[in-house]
Amino acid sequence: MGKFEQSPVVNLNARIGESLSLPCEVPIGFPPPIVTWQTKRNAQLEYIKETNRLATDINGYLHIAAVIPSDDGVVFQCVANNEVMREQTTGPAYLIRAFPPEVNKPVSFVFQTPFTTLAVAGSVLRLQCILAGNPLPSYTWFKDGKDATLHPNVNILNMGTVLEINPVSNTSAGQYRCQGVNEALMTTKNYEYQVTVKSAPVFTKFPVDTSVPENGSVVFTCEATADPRPKIWWTVNGRDPSFYLDGVRKLISGNVCFSKSLSCTSSWVASSTSS
Repeated sequence: MGKFEQSPVVNLNARIGESLSLPCEVPIGFPPPIVTWQTKRNAQLEYIKETNRLATDINGYLHIAAVIPSDDGVVFQCVANNEVMREQTTGPAYLIRAFPPEVNKPVSFVFQTPFTTLAVAGSVLRLQCILAGNPLPSYTWFKDGKDATLHPNVNILNMGTVLEINPVSNTSAGQYRCQGVNEALMTTKNYEYQVTVKSAPVFTKFPVDTSVPENGSVVFTCEATADPRPKIWWTVNGRDPSFYLDGVRKLISGNVCFSKSLSCTSSWVASSTSS
């Protein structure tokens, strides 16, 4: 895992009630590092628990929906973790200076995942919606105009900032909406998401090991289903079949193959399966 560029602590001044977004340029690593944030107050380190006031987006940035008096004098610092290698490195640090008077702020969006999302059946999908405002806005999620939590496999996490579908199924497809309401200021914001679900390729017919006499012939069949319809291709000992064509062995494109030793693969843009 790479290291953060070393930089001095950044001082940020904000009125109580204002929102702040703290950048964190995550170093490259494999697997990609997991980003968390920690605070330092009176020499005491503490990891942040994500809420509707403190939320980390998928890029690692920390969003403070509304600065409160207890944020004054606190250092917020980005931390990258590689759980496989058990490595950890600290990144940018920000010292918050919160000052009165407190200001009321209407609901505003500070981060959302893209409007259009393609999900694979059986996977986990998270839609993120981070709002700012003072008093803190309340969150409600809808699917096709109804309460999203009424649908199977849907969970609302981090006090509203994340909608999780685990696992995704064909019924998960549809239009989702994140709604933020500031009842004190009577302001509302809505953001919509369109979720499309595709199924990964599944083989319905497999090629099987077969013994054939020299100069004999055999037919291998391979079929798969998926949405969208998968493309099927063959390999012979890991190579393109054309490498082995010699005028005797013959191959037919598609899902039927005449050959000696081969592998069948089906795929579409988001997934692939081999047999």
